[in-house]
Amino acid sequence: MQELIQNLILEVVKNYDVAGIQVDDYFGMSVQFSYDTYTYTVKLYQKEHLGKNPLDEPFAAEWMRWRANGIADFMVRISQAIKAIKPHLKISLFPNFQYYAYKYYLQD
Repeated sequence: MQELIQNLILEVVKNYDVAGIQVDDYFGMSVQFSYDTYTYTVKLYQKEHLGKNPLDEPFAAEWMRWRANGIADFMVRISQAIKAIKPHLKISLFPNFQYYAYKYYLQD
């Protein structure tokens, strides 16, 4: 899914004369998500944690931090890819207010 989102953003950057890209406040993951069988999140967590399952508690501090770091890392990759194409382009992220954004959408 991340590759698809990044490719769509880069398609806009490459093909249109835009002044910038804004990622909206819902560019995050609800803290309740990541347990379903359609995502690879649990498998990636297990791979990075010696096969250990995440706690079955979405608000567990380490599980939240790990997922929030994944979103932040994704934004870094998007930003670097955009700047490699058009270094002058503005990139903005519009999160919710800090406490709410992290606690409920893993936006750090």
